[in-house]
Amino acid sequence: MESLIRQYDTVNEAIVAKSFLLDHNIYSWLQDENIIRAQWYYSQAVGGVKLYVFESDAGRSRDLLRQIEKKYDESKGNKCQNCSSLKTVHYNRHSALEAFIIVLMFGTPLFLAPPLKYGYMRCLECKADYYDALDGKRPSRVSSPIVTFVIIIIGIILVSNL
Repeated sequence: MESLIRQYDTVNEAIVAKSFLLDHNIYSWLQDENIIRAQWYYSQAVGGVKLYVFESDAGRSRDLLRQIEKKYDESKGNKCQNCSSLKTVHYNRHSALEAFIIVLMFGTPLFLAPPLKYGYMRCLECKADYYDALDGKRPSRVSSPIVTFVIIIIGIILVSNL
């Protein structure tokens, strides 16, 4: 008898999981792999690539995949300090236009300590924003975008008075 273990949106994720199970002597197979490989946008319609194993290996397979996913999440090191969630994303705090305006007003963005392309992360659970200095230390909490807006307004007022 067969047992459905996981469903993946992409073929690559499913193949990695399948080969990981094969490394642990668990035979597995994929369903709908060729459909999604040929027409990737059918992934949601067919329910993704399905990873199956024999019923006797189902419990061990789920445990192995859970362990490796947990190790992957912990290796990213993006744990929220507020709620300890691993669901965090990196993003750009300022758009290119905002950065250009700031550079024009102040010459150099002195109050922007973090780089514009990387370093900010947001927790998807509690919506907290952090700045990751990328130096191995804990990320520090970011002030709200309102503070940046106020600084820009003050800069405009100062420049217009000159």
